[in-house]
Amino acid sequence: MLYNKLQRVRSLLREASRRTENFRKKVSLSCVPGCYSCCLKKDLYASPLEFFPLAYDLCREGNGEKAYCKSGSIGKTSPCMFFSPFNKPGGCTRYNDRGLICRLFGFSSNADKNGCPRLICCRNIKKTQAFCNLTDKDISGSPEFSDFYIRLESIDFALANEQLQINLAINKALEVILNYESLHMHRIPA
Repeated sequence: MLYNKLQRVRSLLREASRRTENFRKKVSLSCVPGCYSCCLKKDLYASPLEFFPLAYDLCREGNGEKAYCKSGSIGKTSPCMFFSPFNKPGGCTRYNDRGLICRLFGFSSNADKNGCPRLICCRNIKKTQAFCNLTDKDISGSPEFSDFYIRLESIDFALANEQLQINLAINKALEVILNYESLHMHRIPA
């Protein structure tokens, strides 16, 4: 059952990456080089479920317990534990395992109070010429942020709706995977 959830989350994350990348290319929008402002936020919240693939891969590599201890001790006062300004792409040392929030922010939209789509992005992106050139039609072609989170809820409602500071969300995902491994008396397969 856990493996099924893991595969479904991986599939959703791949789709989010594909759709945001297609949108980004179509409208020539990108992050400002060297910005990292979203990665540096200390109050970035995410669900444990979106970090299941990261937790699984860390455990499979034999680094699950170490990452669990580190993520639990960092707590609510630090940016994401996998951020490093010297790492490319995006300053993320686990870029391929990043969460849904990391894949959608900047290149997805939600409806505003009038039902019109608005791009969810930082002020640095909003200052770019590409952003200024966006039309309502362009934005309506972006992936819908809430759609992806509703689909995440369909995989595991409780874990998708538990919004925690990003390091604590990673910690909770690791806890679930490590407990599963312990209860089933085997190591996670490579």
